[in-house]
Amino acid sequence: MSSKRQLVKAIKILSKRFSKFSNKYLTIINKPINWLLRTLFITQRRRESTNAGFVLPTVAMVALVVVLLTTAILFRSFDRSKNASNVRVNEAVLNAAAPAIDRARAKLDALFEDPTLPRGTPSDSALYDAIKKDKYRLGDETRLKLAYDFNGNTGIQSSTANLENDETLKTAWKFAVDTDNNGKKDTYTLYGIYFRSPTRNTTTGQFNRKRNPLEARTPPMDNANTNTNCPSASGFSSLVGNSSWYKLQSGNLGKSFFVYTVNVPITNTGGNTDYEIYKGDKGFAALEFQQDRSRVPIAYNAVWSEHDLEITPGAALAVNGRLHTNGNLLIGGGGPGDIELRQVSSKSSCFYNQENGQITVGGNVGTGSIAQNTDQKAAKVHFYKGFGNAPLKNTADIEIKSTSRSTDSAGGGSIGFNDDAYNQRIARMKTDAIALCSSCNTATTGSAVKSAVAASGYPDDIKKNVDERVQSSDDDSTARKILADEIELYLKNRTRRVPFAEVPFGGDALTNYSAITSSSFEPPAIWREPLDSTNKLNNLASGTDIKVTPSQLEATEPTKRNQEGVQTKLGDRIFVGNNLPALWKLGDKYVGMDGQQRIFNNSSAVNWTRPPGSRQRWRNTQIQSLGDLGISARNGFWEKNAAKIPENDLDNVGGVRIVTGAGIYVDGPVNNPSGPYYGRDTNSFLTLPTAAPGFTPAATDILVWPDTMPMSSPNLTQTLKGDLLMRATAVYHYKNNAGDDQTPIACVSSYHDPSYKYLFSDGNNNGVRDAGDVEYNSAKNRGTLPNVTELNDSSIQQGRSNNGVVYNFPGRSTFATYKAHLARQANLVFPNGRRVNQPLKDALDKIGTGTTVPTGDTSNLELADYSAIDTALCAIYILNNETSFVTPTNQPPHGAIKEASFLDAREIKQANFATATDPTDYLLDLEQRQPLEVRVTDINLAQLITTAITGTVGGTSTEYLLPMSGIIYATREDALIDKSNTTAQSELLSPTDFRLDPTRRPNGIRLYNGDTLARNNSNTFTAREKGLILATDLPAYIKGRFNLHRTDTSTSTEIEEFQTLESTSFYDRSDPQTKFACRPGRTGCPTDGGDFWRSATVVADSMTLLSSTFVDGARNQGDFDLNNNTGIPLTSNLNLTSLPTNINNPRLKNGFLENNYLTSADWWQPVNGVGNTIVPKTVLGSYTINGVTPIQRRANGFPLYVMEICREELISNCTTTTNWKWAVGFDVNGDGDLEDTVSFDANGDGTVDPNDTEKVVKANKLGQAIRAARVSNPDTNSDNILTSSELSWTDNTGFTGSVAKSIRQRLGAGDTGSSALVVGDRRYPRRVAFARNGNNLLESSTGIYKPMGVGCPVDTTGSNFNGNGCNTTDATATNRYGISGGNISALWFRTTSTGATPGINPTYRNDQSLFYLPPIDGSDSDANPDLDGQPILVPVLQIHDANSRPNDTLRQDSAIQTQFRDNWLKKADTGTTIFNVTFVVGNSPSRPSEVSAGLQNLVRFLESWEGRTTRIRGGFIQLKRSSYATAPISPLLKSRGVLGTDTTTTLGNLSIYDYPFDNYPIEDGDGLLPFYSAPTRNWGFDVGLLSEQPDLFAQRFTQPSTGRPSEFFREVGRDDVWVKTLLCAGEANNRTGIVTTAGGSVTYSTNAVPNEYRPQSCPSVPNDNG
Repeated sequence: MSSKRQLVKAIKILSKRFSKFSNKYLTIINKPINWLLRTLFITQRRRESTNAGFVLPTVAMVALVVVLLTTAILFRSFDRSKNASNVRVNEAVLNAAAPAIDRARAKLDALFEDPTLPRGTPSDSALYDAIKKDKYRLGDETRLKLAYDFNGNTGIQSSTANLENDETLKTAWKFAVDTDNNGKKDTYTLYGIYFRSPTRNTTTGQFNRKRNPLEARTPPMDNANTNTNCPSASGFSSLVGNSSWYKLQSGNLGKSFFVYTVNVPITNTGGNTDYEIYKGDKGFAALEFQQDRSRVPIAYNAVWSEHDLEITPGAALAVNGRLHTNGNLLIGGGGPGDIELRQVSSKSSCFYNQENGQITVGGNVGTGSIAQNTDQKAAKVHFYKGFGNAPLKNTADIEIKSTSRSTDSAGGGSIGFNDDAYNQRIARMKTDAIALCSSCNTATTGSAVKSAVAASGYPDDIKKNVDERVQSSDDDSTARKILADEIELYLKNRTRRVPFAEVPFGGDALTNYSAITSSSFEPPAIWREPLDSTNKLNNLASGTDIKVTPSQLEATEPTKRNQEGVQTKLGDRIFVGNNLPALWKLGDKYVGMDGQQRIFNNSSAVNWTRPPGSRQRWRNTQIQSLGDLGISARNGFWEKNAAKIPENDLDNVGGVRIVTGAGIYVDGPVNNPSGPYYGRDTNSFLTLPTAAPGFTPAATDILVWPDTMPMSSPNLTQTLKGDLLMRATAVYHYKNNAGDDQTPIACVSSYHDPSYKYLFSDGNNNGVRDAGDVEYNSAKNRGTLPNVTELNDSSIQQGRSNNGVVYNFPGRSTFATYKAHLARQANLVFPNGRRVNQPLKDALDKIGTGTTVPTGDTSNLELADYSAIDTALCAIYILNNETSFVTPTNQPPHGAIKEASFLDAREIKQANFATATDPTDYLLDLEQRQPLEVRVTDINLAQLITTAITGTVGGTSTEYLLPMSGIIYATREDALIDKSNTTAQSELLSPTDFRLDPTRRPNGIRLYNGDTLARNNSNTFTAREKGLILATDLPAYIKGRFNLHRTDTSTSTEIEEFQTLESTSFYDRSDPQTKFACRPGRTGCPTDGGDFWRSATVVADSMTLLSSTFVDGARNQGDFDLNNNTGIPLTSNLNLTSLPTNINNPRLKNGFLENNYLTSADWWQPVNGVGNTIVPKTVLGSYTINGVTPIQRRANGFPLYVMEICREELISNCTTTTNWKWAVGFDVNGDGDLEDTVSFDANGDGTVDPNDTEKVVKANKLGQAIRAARVSNPDTNSDNILTSSELSWTDNTGFTGSVAKSIRQRLGAGDTGSSALVVGDRRYPRRVAFARNGNNLLESSTGIYKPMGVGCPVDTTGSNFNGNGCNTTDATATNRYGISGGNISALWFRTTSTGATPGINPTYRNDQSLFYLPPIDGSDSDANPDLDGQPILVPVLQIHDANSRPNDTLRQDSAIQTQFRDNWLKKADTGTTIFNVTFVVGNSPSRPSEVSAGLQNLVRFLESWEGRTTRIRGGFIQLKRSSYATAPISPLLKSRGVLGTDTTTTLGNLSIYDYPFDNYPIEDGDGLLPFYSAPTRNWGFDVGLLSEQPDLFAQRFTQPSTGRPSEFFREVGRDDVWVKTLLCAGEANNRTGIVTTAGGSVTYSTNAVPNEYRPQSCPSVPNDNG
């Protein structure tokens, strides 16, 4: 309905209702009248409109007069917010005030575009500081200063510390006007801008005095009462935190700005010939102008994206609410179901309005992801048709498709933005800009840097922001970091994004660049302007021709669209900026959102689509710049606010900081009183590491192994640890003490040892710990230390951890005692060159030679510096005093904060080898890939919300470990950022270069038990209580359902905004659920029940959602400690068929590559029958079934081979000929252990002595051991060689005595169908044994080696070495390969059809001999295979084939197998998992050659969610590209997919064993996404957020509303106190009001108006002193 028809209808309704007027109908008549008046008097101009403003149409005025004359009396009782617009403004008054009002409007517009304002929601102080600058004084104006005594003290007090207490105001001006147009100015116009608020009660946060005439007169008017139910929906128009902004019903934040203007006749020219004495009637005119500004918290967007917003889920996805992207909107379906862009909620919802469903796009609108170059299935867009009206939907002409995209390019591959190219441009300009100020780079203090910047040629914006941000205590490096950030932001705001059509991935991004200079401090024009004069994308690569379609998206002329209040064309809902940067150049001036770029087509003006004959169309930039770089970084916004003291109950600051340290490691070879203090000799069982190739340690560097290396020896009698000795978490709470130098309330041990979890005894052999069974679990705490609940069981033993235990902080006074210890810890370096504890080194470098930790305002230490010292002191204290834990008092409970670890299969260590020609091609063989072990700080929210914290800081109100502000800042100092780019701009370039840094450590933070966030599980409303803001610079994880909308904490059933569920009818719901997002004690809410939900926000580097059944697991369950976990990158892809000579690779010499393939772990479910597939146990966790860790398949009926074991912690230590480490072991006496001595030379050293025990029996002594066990020799041929016909390996035939066991049951290392005999041996490396001679060299004949098959011949003499093993050329089948058992799950290897040439003709059968390659040629003088090495067998892995069995044909590269997803990935919890969170996270970039993550993968998954649903209500905010969790969603290029254009024939396989595979058998992602299977995504915006009081995130991070501010006018009298105060103003003697010299002053003794207009009793206006 048009605005005019709505007006007529309202008047008719009003007339009818007026005739029936009574008190009963007062409320009824009130609403249409208010709507009518708002329509006429309230300007709600969109920012696209150039001439919208205060308009009073004649027709409307006549209608208004008719109505007002008959109803005026009714309004006398109305509150001011509803009658300010109702007073008729005298036309003469309005005309006289118009110049001042226009100036005030312009100043307010400029103020909110001021680059020196804080980036986000500005405070009163920030606004005041900005608008006092002289640039806000127009050339003919004189600044005025107002004074008003409101504190009762004598005189006027000017407060510089607290604006609310300042009894002066300097935001007023005076200028002269010519009212009769004769060329002489005859009237003074005075006007002031008022926006301040009163002081507050320090406890409640409410205003504690009435408003005075230096402040805004009233709060903003809330004009969103479109729903009769909404005024009672609670909590609207209420103060937000400690700001002077208000929460409006729409959900936005509002603030009122008042302008008072008076016109006073000139009565004395003072000799100024440009003036004359006013000749007309000496009247008086004063006007009140109110402008209500609103800002939209980015938290109130359903989706907000800094980069391209790709929505291509391949399945149905409905998104409701507001969407924004600073990049392109690239959208299109590709599977069943539709993509729908819905309005925010039901047509009856309080929040159903046009703005809450607006879509803004900084770039262009495309029809597919960056990985797609064709138009995808159309996305459906729903149009707003007015409150109470169902939206327009399911209409072909309102879809995003080929005919409605904004360019002529299909898909998104060409128009999508190349983030790497953009960042290269910013980095280059930033580097040049930093170099412009040499004195800035050589300054040695923060203050000196600040002074150098002030004197530099940098733009004023940079100077101002550096001046405000650099503190006097900052050191030079901190100041330079601030300068670099400001330069980067300045350049980003003026630089457009770079389409792939302009710079293909890997192309030259720096063409057409000329260096930045002080006189030309801006990007080149070609880097600023997105289009050329023909609408072609600028600077396109040769042969590329892509244009913006100037008529798209079709749109209604803005003024008409605003009048209609509905959406008719696609461009009415989706505003497109066509890649205009945030600040773009219009003429010689940079403009922002209000700047209009006219649109042409071949020099002809392009008009708006409707109505016909509309004026010329324009575009605005749609970029929303948050500005704050690194808001979650150390020492950044969130960490600082967590350490702040809240000023009152409404202040949204003050939190808890949880900082996990890097840990204390061994620091040298041998203990010494002067260091090393933690010698390797007495602390670690690991051998000394050596530096990786290419890394040369400094003289002071001390090499240590990372905690990914073994932490506990498989030998349980070994009490030493790995190189990590202790780690601790420091917990800080503002309630105890606050500020940058706050001290911890507790130290929490964080030494988690995930080495093993297994049943030491299993009475009924069912694999489950039943009554009477004993479990060995290294994750349990040592000795008598407290344990978390799940490990607090006496049947769990052999704990090796100290984790989650609370200790008192030893105090910083211990720093002097341990400074030397810390200095050595600061010098620790991993073999790959990464420093172990960089934060500690930074802190110690700042302290220098001092022996105390500096504190207070003069300290140059920051939060991160203090915590680095504190966590180290905590760890040392715990290490030295492990049993001195406390009963927590005013501290976290034991176990509330602890460490955990698991494998994140998305975060693979490497995707390519270091020396690859193109490191972005992901060419690393699949068998060599490894998921990174991630260490997380586990935070148990259920304990945080119930643990009270007392203290005197911030008042006496009750606090909790999860503070009322909701702020948790959590981080880990052992996390290592991706540094794939090693330049000074690494932090900018590494996240987008597609080069995975194998040395990174994406350790993070995990939340669990977060069903309810209500403090103490109480649901009574208190304004102090917010929900949760977890802020971290690291990856974050949430495990299990989170923050449910529910009225009872015992139920999992959620309530919604309406009683009718949205799944039933999204738009037609009309029965409000009054308890939704509402709780007792809050205005308008029910008095019982209520919603336990709270707003929750997670700000993190990335976010991964885990189901409640996600299992971390233990290392032994995946043979993790047997992999290469040194952290040293692979430098090349090996070709096993043509290995180079003289290879120094101890692992490969022993027969092992990077992974062990789980040949020792007990991972499989026994299944009877040769035809069945062996699959993993479902109880296993991330170390086993993660989709990436390669697992050797097991198969029933495959031949068995004897294994041998090396009892060394590291496989590289098994390489020796003289001291042979490999043994098969044999339980000669059948007693179940291997500790007994034997009567033969078991270890082959030439003598029989006590060293000859069962455990050291070598492979070439196996026959002797069998004979000793049988007592007699069953050799029927008397050749001393036992064959399968002479022995029974699988039963006890021939073995006598009380313990009758078969040969297989006695094998110490087991065979390929069994585990090692002794439980304690099962964590050591195992391999297939080969026949060897007395020198431990392989028995070889013409390159044929003899595996020790079960059933193959063995020599009983111990000297006829060639009599051992399988002979692959033997005519007898049982001598060529091992025997098999139908139900024995044997390791499955590749076989060969040509035993005489075992390295060719591969097969996968159970009736042929093993395929193998010769041992490597190690570091010796010849070029021959080393016979003390191991032949290389070829395993069949689940990543090759997830389902086939021996004798089957393996899958083809173009085939998928559902069994991979169903059996080899951990299954998520069944049903629906709920996460009600706003995610503010990073993600991985996109490029055309790989699968795009997109919105559908902004939050990450690790499990198989097939058939499961994730229900997310909140928001999705893509803030940046991830810096730690940088692995791509697809570790393979899309061309390698099952349906890809390339095959292994054209690209080459990705198998070190030359399997013809270059993808995974999983059906998800075309074989490219092995680590998860996607859930059904039931995702949407949570409208509950719009009714909640904003927390600090919503309060601080806002953007201007898409509409113009609402404006109100009121004529006021001369006796109005605001007018009187303005008339009492004094003029600045220098006109500017700015003190320009030190010690100077500005006086205000000259009155602003003639005495006859000056009120009596005006106060004296104080001077400004410099």
